Amino acid sequence: MRRGHAIRNLLLIALAVLVCGMGFWQMLRTPTVKLNQSLSTSVETTAEQLNQCLAQPVEKVVERLRLADGKWDWLDEPPGILRGVTYYQGDGREVKLYIASGEPLFRKFSDSREWDYIAFLQCRVGGIQYTAGAVHHDIGPAVPWQFRQP
Repeated sequence: MRRGHAIRNLLLIALAVLVCGMGFWQMLRTPTVKLNQSLSTSVETTAEQLNQCLAQPVEKVVERLRLADGKWDWLDEPPGILRGVTYYQGDGREVKLYIASGEPLFRKFSDSREWDYIAFLQCRVGGIQYTAGAVHHDIGPAVPWQFRQP
C-alpha cells in the first residue's frame, strides 16, 4: 500500500516538473528559421484575409502574415501530438497555424516535442487562430472546438 502511494506521489511530482519545465522552455524558444517578408499585414487582419490562407503552404502564410521575425513554439496536445505552431509577435499579435488533415506532420507524435520546422513550413494550413488585442478569429476546420472563442 505504501509503495503504491509513493509511486503515485512521484508521478504527480514528475508531472508538475514537466508542466513547469515546458512553460519555461516555451518562454525561451526563439525561431530557428527566418523567411523573407513581402506582404504587409497589420493588426486589423480580417477573417476574410485569413480564410484566403487556408490550404496554403505554411511558408507562404508565415510570409504573408509577417510572422518570421517573432518568437514561435510548437503547438501540441499532451502528450506530444503536434497540431501546429504558435507565433508571438512584438506588436502584440499571437497567431496559431494548425496543420491541415492529411499532411505528413498532422498529429505526429514526439515524446521530446521535437519536430522538423522546415517540414512544417511545407505543410498546408488547416486552421488559424488570430489574436490582436480585442480582435480574435478562429478560422478553418483544424482549430479544435475546445479552443475556439465565442
